[in-house]
Amino acid sequence: MNDGRRLIDDYLDGEMTPETEKQLVEWLAADPEHVRMFVRESHAHRSLRDLLVARKMQSSLREEAEDRSGRRTPRPFRFFRASSRPAFPWIVAAAAAAALLVAALVLPLLRRPGGPPAPPTAREVRPPEPVEVPRPGEAVKAPPGERQPSPESRKEPGPAREPGVAPPPERPPAPVPPESRLPVPPVAPPAEVPPDPPAEPARRTVALVAEIRGLRGEAFVLTGAEREPARAGQPLLPGQGIATTGPEGAASLRLPDGTRVELGAETSVREISERPGGKTVAVEAGTLVFATPHAEARVLGTQLALSVSAQSTRLEVREGRVRFTRLPDGAAVEVGAGRFAVAAPGPAPASRPLPQVVVTRSFQDGVSPAPSYSGTRDATLSDGAPSSNFGAEKTVRADGSDKRVHLAALLKWDLSDIPPGSRVLSAQIELNIVSTCKGQPYRFHEVRIPWEEGEATWKNRDANFPWQVAGARGGLDRGTAVLATLAPYEKGEHTVLLNGPGLQAVQGWINYPSANNGFVIVSPGNPDGVDFSSREASTPAQRPKLRVTYVPAEKR
Repeated sequence: MNDGRRLIDDYLDGEMTPETEKQLVEWLAADPEHVRMFVRESHAHRSLRDLLVARKMQSSLREEAEDRSGRRTPRPFRFFRASSRPAFPWIVAAAAAAALLVAALVLPLLRRPGGPPAPPTAREVRPPEPVEVPRPGEAVKAPPGERQPSPESRKEPGPAREPGVAPPPERPPAPVPPESRLPVPPVAPPAEVPPDPPAEPARRTVALVAEIRGLRGEAFVLTGAEREPARAGQPLLPGQGIATTGPEGAASLRLPDGTRVELGAETSVREISERPGGKTVAVEAGTLVFATPHAEARVLGTQLALSVSAQSTRLEVREGRVRFTRLPDGAAVEVGAGRFAVAAPGPAPASRPLPQVVVTRSFQDGVSPAPSYSGTRDATLSDGAPSSNFGAEKTVRADGSDKRVHLAALLKWDLSDIPPGSRVLSAQIELNIVSTCKGQPYRFHEVRIPWEEGEATWKNRDANFPWQVAGARGGLDRGTAVLATLAPYEKGEHTVLLNGPGLQAVQGWINYPSANNGFVIVSPGNPDGVDFSSREASTPAQRPKLRVTYVPAEKR
């Protein structure tokens, strides 16, 4: 390091020889830090030279002024010698180029993965900024990046060193004087503390029942009789509903428990409410899709119940049909009324009968549903006595052709004891046969118009109105569908099972009691008649009986 400083001093003093210049170039190329040291020393030397030049000019100006005034005071001679070399001759450029070449060859090797960290590269060597010559009484500004000269450095210099004389020991840098022109950042005034905002009134927390996650087309939020355009992200509060309009309308809702409800086109949900038994989605019209974490239920117009647990979703269909899809693998099943399905890990969902409360009720005068029951009506129509009524007879008869006399039997029961909306599962009629038809069938048809037991005749259905066709044979008098068949071989108790249309007829009579006009039993062309005990039979157990098995309607 001392050799390098000696070479720099020789260069700055103008005492370089070809040999020392070669040594300086080699020393600079050996280490980028040598280049930085050379630049620092050059900056310091130039700053000191510029300062001495300025002081020399000031002194010359004072001497000239004293000469003009005749009051010149003798001053001691001061020797000043500054190097006439430019600040950066060719040797500096060569040294910088050599340092950059070394850095370009060595640094890529040092920066390879796994190698030691690369040392800091040499900064770019730039010519020093021009030093501003100070005016008399003005502080000298330091070059950019250098420490501000101390007051001692602004004292008049002593005689310059002679060649070969060792430089004096360096003094530590003096503190920056107060007259330094370093910029001082302005001190911002203390910020005013804003007053506390007024306290907000207490808000009432309302739990949302659903959130609108997506919309397509037009949709509206319903609040009673009012409605407003719906928007994505809007919450639905208790008592609010949503409706989509137009063929392209659709909306997606998300309930707080993660269940997704999708509304199809022209769908209206009056409200979504939380009840002790679970959530209730009141649908007025349209199509819904329920999605739980395990399955998706697409509603096709039905009454259903969804039960969701941590591992499964259970669907129960009360009325209509539901397409039930397990989400992980897409296994699907269509679930009809009175059936259920479960989406859970394991076997694919399957439609199974609902375990339900089933009621069987019998209707027989004087027996059931109670001894007080007297809702059975029966009568015989005879073309042999077209104006005669046989409603009070103890036997009801039917005959296709008996010595040119045709007989038709009328029979019905009051079913108002069964709640409307109950679902009929099966029905059967039990008769006490007193005269067999030798296995020749007699058919049951639905009577479409009212009739009176004590007034009905071959001609008239009651005292005031005739049948459309005598004997209740017209299209307005009875239906064409066969509801059941009676063909006994022996006397005694005989059971008649109602088929599908027969069950539908009984279901309609339960839902709409005013439509219950009972059955007519006929067999045109059958020469073997059949007779059975009427409701007036002396033994109550022999009277006509209707047995109905059904699922009671849910209480609302």
